[in-house]
Amino acid sequence: MGRQQNIIAAVVTDSHIGSTLGLRPQYATCDDGDGRKATPAQTWMLARWDEYWAEVMERREKADALLFLLFFGDLFEGIHHRNTQLWSTNDADWYKAADELFAPIMEKVDYGFFVRGTEAHSGPSATVDEKWVNQWDNAVHEPVTKAATWWYLDIEPAGVRIQGAHKGPIGRMSHTEGNPLNTVASQVMGQALKAGRPPPALYFQAHNHTYAENNPAMPIRVVALPAWQLIPGYLASSRPYTQLADIGGVILTCQSGEFDYDVRLYKPTPRRPWTLPKKS
Repeated sequence: MGRQQNIIAAVVTDSHIGSTLGLRPQYATCDDGDGRKATPAQTWMLARWDEYWAEVMERREKADALLFLLFFGDLFEGIHHRNTQLWSTNDADWYKAADELFAPIMEKVDYGFFVRGTEAHSGPSATVDEKWVNQWDNAVHEPVTKAATWWYLDIEPAGVRIQGAHKGPIGRMSHTEGNPLNTVASQVMGQALKAGRPPPALYFQAHNHTYAENNPAMPIRVVALPAWQLIPGYLASSRPYTQLADIGGVILTCQSGEFDYDVRLYKPTPRRPWTLPKKS
């Protein structure tokens, strides 16, 4: 098969660049000249990011495939809710960090698709993301509005229809995380039938920083994506039992109307419980 019939897609989301818990380069110089070094946790996550992309590039090379990037929102952290977990409040600093992280990737991507995230992070109508994504000629613009970012992704590479959006429901307990994704599959199917269009084979959602999938018996596969941000203050307070973030991404293969994917999850070492100090 030629390159046109074989596609490797890196499916990632929620990098929250600007957050002290999000993805960032090892070292960044801010607008005022102040140098900011990544935390040990960010250094660990950056190594996993490099590990993920090394696998993506290796698989693309072996398959002689076109490379797609599907990014499902919250590229930047933004300034919101009096958040103190920021290494810079200047979007120019965020853009420089994003360039360092994504430029080596975008230089090799054939087609990039960027979905709009939460407005608290991305700004109204994703103004923060739009400014950054617009610089890339290989970022595919939404066909109707011509915007650089999409509210709702709807593409069909290599005969596989893929849809998705940033937000979506997820179960709040470990044993129920995938249950609401069955409702998502039914809703997506219903809307396709209502519009008289074929339903997608695959649907992605993000936002919850939790990996989950729906029942594989359903005709539409729904995947809730892991993130590239450690647990921020909101989740630490609202879901204190969730002590580890789901860090990682999906590597998707599409060929001649068929698809397969692998989920890459990277788990940080859990902290040990406090114990009484040993007596000297």
